[in-house]
Amino acid sequence: MTVYVSKENITFQRIYVLPSGSHIVEISYPKMSGETGVAFVNFGDFRNPRKLGAELFDKGADGAFCEPSNIVAMEESLRTYAASEEGRANTIAILATGWSDDMTSFRLGDLELPSGRRVPVLPGLDTPVLTQAGTLEEWKNNVAAAACHSSAMMFLISATFVAPTLKLFGIEAGGFGFNLFGKSSSGKSTALLAAASVFGSTFTGKWNATVTGLEERAQANSDLPFTLDSLEDVPAASRPAVMETMSYVLSSGSPKLRGKVYETKNGIASRRFRSLVLSTEEDQNRPRHRTTGSAVRLIDVFVKPADSSFFGIVDMFPEDVAVEARAEWAKLFVKKVEAAVAQQHGTALEAFVRLLIMHRVKATERLKTYKAAFMLRNEFAGLNSVQNRTLDAFAHVYAAGRLAIDMGTVPWAKERLLRAVGRCASTALAKSADRAQIGERNAKRLITWLSDPDRRPVDYSTELAWKEAEGADFIRLEQKRNLWALVRGETARRALRLTVSELTDAAKVLRERGQLVTERPNTPTFQYPVEGVRRCFYMVVLR
Repeated sequence: MTVYVSKENITFQRIYVLPSGSHIVEISYPKMSGETGVAFVNFGDFRNPRKLGAELFDKGADGAFCEPSNIVAMEESLRTYAASEEGRANTIAILATGWSDDMTSFRLGDLELPSGRRVPVLPGLDTPVLTQAGTLEEWKNNVAAAACHSSAMMFLISATFVAPTLKLFGIEAGGFGFNLFGKSSSGKSTALLAAASVFGSTFTGKWNATVTGLEERAQANSDLPFTLDSLEDVPAASRPAVMETMSYVLSSGSPKLRGKVYETKNGIASRRFRSLVLSTEEDQNRPRHRTTGSAVRLIDVFVKPADSSFFGIVDMFPEDVAVEARAEWAKLFVKKVEAAVAQQHGTALEAFVRLLIMHRVKATERLKTYKAAFMLRNEFAGLNSVQNRTLDAFAHVYAAGRLAIDMGTVPWAKERLLRAVGRCASTALAKSADRAQIGERNAKRLITWLSDPDRRPVDYSTELAWKEAEGADFIRLEQKRNLWALVRGETARRALRLTVSELTDAAKVLRERGQLVTERPNTPTFQYPVEGVRRCFYMVVLR
C-alpha cells in the first residue's frame, strides 16, 4: 500500500509485534540520492516527530519527507494501514524465546523447535541468534569432557541447562544467577566461555551496558542462559546498584516498574520472563555486603587464585601429571579449551531442548527427584533459611546436569558432577556463613574425604619412604583397635581447596569433638617420624 505524504511517497511493508508488546513497522522511504531506503520504526517514535524526522534525515531521507508535519501525517496513515485488511495480513508476531504457553514448542534464538523453522530476527533488536559450529560429538569430546578437570567449568556448563528447565519446575517468571569471582588469570572467563558454548560462540553480553539495556537483553533471552563477562567493567561506585537492580529483575522476571505514560509514549509493554544469569568478576576487594535478597539471587562463587598452592579453575588433574608439572598443565588446559570452543559450539542446548520437548513429563519427574536428593545431602544439614535458599539454586544446577547426563548431552560421571556442584555450593555457602559454621562444614568435608573409598592411602611402617608418603592421600596408622589418618596439611588444602586458616578452623572443630589428636594444646598437628625425620601431620581419628 503506497501512502503519499506531501510530494513524496512511502511504503508501509510489514508490522512486527515483539514479545514485549512493542510494534515496529518496516517502511521504505525516498532518499536524497534518488534511491529507496528502508527503516524499522517503533510506533512510539512517532510521538516525537522532530526527533524521528532528524533520525530519518541522518539516514539519507529527503528533507521534505522529514518535516514534522509529514511525520504526523505518516503516523495517521500508518494507523489506517495497521487497521486495514492488508495491514493485518502483513502483521507478524515475533514469538518470545523459550517455551510456548502450551509447552509444545520452544524458540531457541532464531530457531523454533521441534519444527526446525527459522524465526524472523529484526535488525537492531536483541534477539539472540543461534550460532553453531562442529558437531555435538565433537563438542562433547573436546569441551564437555575437558570440563571434568574443573569443578567451576563443569558447574557453569550444567547451569546453562537450568534455563530451559525453570518452567518444568513450575517457575512462571523469575530466576537466579551465579557470579564467578576471583583474582585475575584464574580462568574465570574461560569457564564462562565453555558454558556459553552450550548455546553459541561467545558471551551474551558484558556488564558495561545500561541497566535498561541489560533488562531488555534478559527479556530477549527468556528460558535461555544469559552470560555476562567482566562485572569489574562497571564503575565501582555504581556496581552495587547495578547488582541490586539485576537481582530484582532476576527474581521478579520483569523489568523495573515503569509508569503507563512512559510505556504508552515509548510503545512498549513489560513482559514476564525466566532467566539464568552466569557472570564473572575480577575480585578487586569489592565489599560483598549486599542485601540478603540480592545475595541469594545473584550468588557469588569464589575461584581460588592460580598460585603455588592452587591452579585457578583447574582442580582435577590426570593421574600421570606430576605435582611439579601441574601449573604448566593448567595453563595448557585453558588454551586448549578456548581453542575447542572456537571450533565447536551451539549444538548442546538444541539437543537438550529437543529431548525435553519429547520427554517433558519424564524429564520433569527426574528433575524434581534429583533436586530433592541434592538438598537432602548430609553435608548440607543444619543450614539456616538464607543458606537453604542459596542451596536451592545449586540443587537446580545439579538436577539439570544430571538430566543432561541421562540424555547423553554431556559425557560425565554422575559422581564427578555431584563433586563439582558440591564444591561450588560449599564455597558459596561458606561466604554466607560465620566462621564457626565454616569450620563445622569443612570438618565434615575432611572426614567425608578421608572416608571416600576412592582415596589412595598408604599404610604406615618404619620402612615407609617419604616420597611414597608424599604421593598418597594420607598415611593410614592402625594400632590395636584404633585407626588414624596422618594427613599432610598441603594435601588436605589442595584436595578440599581450603586456605590455611580454613583448615585450621576445621581442625579445631575436630579436636573439640575428640576426632583429632594433637601434640600440644595450642597446635593442631602431630609430629610423626617418617624416614627418621619427625614431620607434621593432622592426625584424624577414623576409628
